[in-house]
Amino acid sequence: MDCSRSHFNTRRSNPSILRSCVRCGWTKCEQSKHQGRVTIPLDSANWIPREVRDRLKTNEAGRINNEGYFAITCQENRTQVQNRKEAIKKLQDILKSSWDRPKVRKLRKGLTKKAKENRRENKKKISQKKENRRRVDF
Repeated sequence: MDCSRSHFNTRRSNPSILRSCVRCGWTKCEQSKHQGRVTIPLDSANWIPREVRDRLKTNEAGRINNEGYFAITCQENRTQVQNRKEAIKKLQDILKSSWDRPKVRKLRKGLTKKAKENRRENKKKISQKKENRRRVDF
């Protein structure tokens, strides 16, 4: 998108001395004009399951405003269209990450079966070593 000339510094006599904005070419350009923004009303987004919406509310609480809108912004590219596409990609990644249910972790008590087997084998090896150290009767 084009920027308006309202932010162009007219006080200086030679505007060619001024450094230009990386995004649009004008000086002192507001980055919000190039910002891509995607907002979703979480409470009325029925295409997202309730479970996922609850996870989004807990995991991404910083992106939700007081009215309940989930907002994603992007200012990485030069144009607003590219930034909007990037924001949609971010939204897809966030939804994918919160879509899966978190695993329920179970606490184990004691040693695992494999660890018990290894312990028994090591005990047998050590006892065999000690038995070999004994005197042999001829």
